[in-house]
Amino acid sequence: MPAVSGPSVTSKVLAILGAFTHLRPERTLTDISRAANLPLSTVHRLVNELVAWGALERSSDGSYRIGLRLWEIGALSPRGSEIRETALRYIADLYARTGNNVALTTLDGESALPIVWIVAERSAHLLGSTGTRIPLHATGAGLVLLAHAPMDLRQKVLEGSLHRFTTETLVEPDDLRRALSDILRRGYVVSCRQFTDRSTSVAAPVSIGVGGATAALSVIIPATEDWRKRVPVVVGLARKLSAALKSQALEWRHT
Repeated sequence: MPAVSGPSVTSKVLAILGAFTHLRPERTLTDISRAANLPLSTVHRLVNELVAWGALERSSDGSYRIGLRLWEIGALSPRGSEIRETALRYIADLYARTGNNVALTTLDGESALPIVWIVAERSAHLLGSTGTRIPLHATGAGLVLLAHAPMDLRQKVLEGSLHRFTTETLVEPDDLRRALSDILRRGYVVSCRQFTDRSTSVAAPVSIGVGGATAALSVIIPATEDWRKRVPVVVGLARKLSAALKSQALEWRHT
């Protein structure tokens, strides 16, 4: 009598990923086990592999969420292009309102990676460009991403060597830890002269609609300009972009 084969590894992985929904973007191992109808030991092994690959991220409370690696792959699909077009509209709006360098940035390993960037012609305060990695602890976008990053990454950065770019760079772990708590409480960050002596960055989180993953919308202005009038613009557009991406994702689920 031929042996009865069980679910393939692929079907198990897909069941685990399918356990995450817009209503349940974060789940514990037990939640995933129940939703995927798989043994907890199997879920634990496969989830660890998915985290290592970047398909899942571990949150600070020990739960799991969809990782940015899946978003990067999804961006290759036609709908991924639609996400970029949606984001670009809001980034262009931020540029039109401020006339400064603006960017949408995502987490890439232990660095921040701008994926959409508009450079002001009059600006001499460029901090990077699309495809150029920037530090997490010394830039507005990086600090936002670090504040929303999985606990193990935050700990790794806090326990690592924090390079001092200027006299204002946060290089003491306790100072950086307080700054990250402030970002989560306020919903934005102002990074003054931390990466260069000439620049200030104002950044706010953007939910990109894949299991709670976060990007950062930011504007970079000369350090001599008043950053206070930039905060409500950045925060407001970041919230509108998050809502637009969420609505877009929900619409796709019903098509």
